[in-house]
Amino acid sequence: MTPPRSGCGVKWRWLRRSGRLIAVTLFASAFTLGASAGVAYASSKVPAKQFSSSANGVAVAVGVDNAKITANGGPGGDCTWLVNTTVTAVNLTNSPMSVANEDATEGRVVWSDATNSGVVTPHVTMTWPDSSTGYGTIPANSSIDGTADATFTIPCNATSGDLAIDFHVYQGTYPELGSETTLSGDTAFLENGTPVPVIAGVGGVIFAVTVGGLLFVRVRSRTAAPSA
Repeated sequence: MTPPRSGCGVKWRWLRRSGRLIAVTLFASAFTLGASAGVAYASSKVPAKQFSSSANGVAVAVGVDNAKITANGGPGGDCTWLVNTTVTAVNLTNSPMSVANEDATEGRVVWSDATNSGVVTPHVTMTWPDSSTGYGTIPANSSIDGTADATFTIPCNATSGDLAIDFHVYQGTYPELGSETTLSGDTAFLENGTPVPVIAGVGGVIFAVTVGGLLFVRVRSRTAAPSA
């Protein structure tokens, strides 16, 4: 005959079950919050590229990796920006092409604030992989990724800004270069007064900790053998 359960024991077991339920609920809530914020964090780290220009069998795109003010003149003054980007050139033909490294003042920056707008010319340093000759090679029906860093000065009151970078693409490979095609790829670097991309670092941390907790719980549940 099973001895009757004491009221204290039943109460303790109920509290333990309630505690586990609360813990699971809080954990699930944290996971949902962390996952959504973590996805936003991961998405913000990926350059938002859009193929903004194409001609003569080549397309180009620019995506912002980081945009920041390096010299701040304060309200009413001028601010110097450094925008780091990932650039992509796509060869849509059956023959190789070349895209030139750049270290020049060209392209354009279009900015606006509450009452004014304007255009300035940035200094752009563009570099392609394996381009010691000064040119990166785009294989036939393929693409190549490089980097481009742009420096320019605009009013500190600017609330929106768009950066356009020039690409100089040639038929053939160095030193046998053919006709040149110049294309411009553009991307926003400032939206509603906020640099692009917006990085939600806390969300990424919550996401990482939550996923780590889930993995720990799964390992514990698989490791613990059921009692005989």
